[in-house]
Amino acid sequence: MADLGYEHRIHLLSVAVALEKVDSTDIDLVIECVPELLDIKKELFAQLEKYAKPEAVLTSNSTSFPIRQIAKGLKTAARMIGLPFFMPAHLVPCVEVVYGKKTSPMVRTVYLV
Repeated sequence: MADLGYEHRIHLLSVAVALEKVDSTDIDLVIECVPELLDIKKELFAQLEKYAKPEAVLTSNSTSFPIRQIAKGLKTAARMIGLPFFMPAHLVPCVEVVYGKKTSPMVRTVYLV
């Protein structure tokens, strides 16, 4: 694997075996990167409703499902956006920001960069 030059930041990463084990008090942005299976994505976001702090923006890197489909039936739809990486992510420092019909104006404003 190519040296990406981020070894000095490895201490910022941690692994949690379950969402309830994560201290989410300082997490403002969650990026979901699970397999492209709608049921798995929906289940994860249902769990994030319980464990992520209420003002955290919840994002999916899905390229297969519209954010409205992932957010359907969830209370968190207003703070959900799509954030797929351009590939290869380590060479193309760009993401696409995709809003759902229910994405709040506040979340849209934060990500207009």
